[in-house]
Amino acid sequence: MNRLLSIFALILLGAPAVADTQRGIELFNAQKYAAAEQEFLGPVAAGDPVAIRYYANMLYFTRGVDQDRPRAKALLRKAYRDGDTASGAYLASMMTEFMAHFS
Repeated sequence: MNRLLSIFALILLGAPAVADTQRGIELFNAQKYAAAEQEFLGPVAAGDPVAIRYYANMLYFTRGVDQDRPRAKALLRKAYRDGDTASGAYLASMMTEFMAHFS
């Protein structure tokens, strides 16, 4: 019984983060970056790798926030370590584009 209650509590506590991430993605895609940032802050703090990937994009490309490329890269590395393979691919593409400027 305690196990069932624990699982139910985890589902209830995790649901708002998923909802915030989804809403943040919708706002991001609509280019409403200030509002997207507000939706992403909770999930990013909770370690949601998808929210982290989108927020890192905002930091890297100065979308509604001050540019902070070192933090964006660190966040993408964390999301990748936490299992979001898209974050690793995204970080690699950023680095490839960066290096292309020097060739």
